Amino acid sequence: MISRIGEPPEPSWPLYFLAVGDYPDERIVYVGKTNSKTHRFATGHAAITELHRPQFCEKKKRLYLASVTILSDEENYVPLE
Repeated sequence: MISRIGEPPEPSWPLYFLAVGDYPDERIVYVGKTNSKTHRFATGHAAITELHRPQFCEKKKRLYLASVTILSDEENYVPLE
């Protein structure tokens, strides 16, 4: 029997991933966390500056945002923080 456990919580502590390249050669080069989707990058970010190095010059760069929510054994949603 499938039980209904309700809506997941609001995302908290978004994770961000900096990736370079295109499929199938795209790869993640940095993982971080932040308490805001926009504030972390408002004044720049050292990892983004590193993407100006010659080895990344001709590659596409992408920023992915995500949050992880875990379903506990008690059937409660718990945001990963």
